[in-house]
Amino acid sequence: MLKGVLSSTGLLLAAVLVGCGGSADTGIGPQPPGPPPPPPPPSSDVTAGRIAVDTACGSCHTARDGFDLSFFSYTDTTIIRRAVKHVDTTTAHQIVAYIQSLSTPHVNEKINLFQPGGRLLATDGQLGVTLFGQDAWPTLTTSQLLAIDPLTTPIALALPIWSDEASNLDWLADTAPSAGILAYDGNRAGNAVAAYDAAPSLTNLALAVTALRDADRAKANPAAPCIFTVASRVNYKECFELRRWTSTLVAQHMIRNGITRSVGGELHELWWDVGDAARLAQNANNTSVANPSRNTINWMYLGWMFDPSRHPTFYIANALAGNGLRRHATFVALRSEVARPAGSWDEHESIYDDVKMAVQYAPATWTVAVATFGFTHLLERLNSGEHPITASNFALARLQLTAAMTEAAKKVSGPELTALQALADQVKAKL
Repeated sequence: MLKGVLSSTGLLLAAVLVGCGGSADTGIGPQPPGPPPPPPPPSSDVTAGRIAVDTACGSCHTARDGFDLSFFSYTDTTIIRRAVKHVDTTTAHQIVAYIQSLSTPHVNEKINLFQPGGRLLATDGQLGVTLFGQDAWPTLTTSQLLAIDPLTTPIALALPIWSDEASNLDWLADTAPSAGILAYDGNRAGNAVAAYDAAPSLTNLALAVTALRDADRAKANPAAPCIFTVASRVNYKECFELRRWTSTLVAQHMIRNGITRSVGGELHELWWDVGDAARLAQNANNTSVANPSRNTINWMYLGWMFDPSRHPTFYIANALAGNGLRRHATFVALRSEVARPAGSWDEHESIYDDVKMAVQYAPATWTVAVATFGFTHLLERLNSGEHPITASNFALARLQLTAAMTEAAKKVSGPELTALQALADQVKAKL
């Protein structure tokens, strides 16, 4: 839906001026219109509102020009109500005057941003019907599964809206990056964000995001909130908010430029990081991040769907299945398997772990077809010469194959298990 909205907003509205007719006695025909008069200078309210948006709103909205307030159709009353928390009433009305002066496309403020396929499935069971015409995993080739685009595949998961005052299930962070984050390493992040504001190119965006990501986890930075390996250094809430703020920077760049595809894996990796901060907070029984389970699944899916090749299936599949979306978990696992580049051997970014997770979470009626597809794809890779590169990789691959068969045994009949074991044995023989 957003793609359609963004493309439709490229229409240019032009005024057609009609010239007056000439004098009848001279025979002179209609003359072309002269140049249009210059636009009136902006009112003092508009000018003051522009300054106020930059100084009072921009630090949290990431857009220092109020673009999002206009694009997401904030009402005047909403803008005033939220603005008076930061500025006086006169300035709040000046902000409204400025936002009204902007010429941007408009979408509903409750739109689920980047919702794949532009619609929401009602249940997990509808995924198979939507993809395959039936609630079953069909016989597919690798190329056929690769052709299924996660960005256009509807899901039964409502992704975040831009702003939700009642919860943290939105894009807008509650706080802006701290001074310690911006000033770290010779004000690297602060300078990079300012450079992006001055010249909002994709290159400058990547530099700003990289600087912010480095500052949030650098042990040398006393203000870094995301050092999860040292319990005393972690601030789960601040880490979540910082990553969410940085994510809005990327999202807003995409919206402004009508971008609906990936802008680079590292930038979307950041979206995954938001979900990971929520996951780790939940695991630590830290309650400072509200809605941890929903935020984990929302943000990890956002990161995953823009680049299925680079994220650990283990975390997102567990999150999806834990929210009753077992078919979604299965799809994510197998779609990740076929997308991974050769040599993906991290413990949870392994094609063997993808198969294990897919078989574990597949509904019973899907299990034989899912395991068959997963094992067959592994054989394709092995036959092409792609093998584990270390002894530990070999051992882990065998362990994950065995785990996949253990999961299958819980859900399939004896003859089906025998056939799957024969296929798994072929994979092991090729390792």
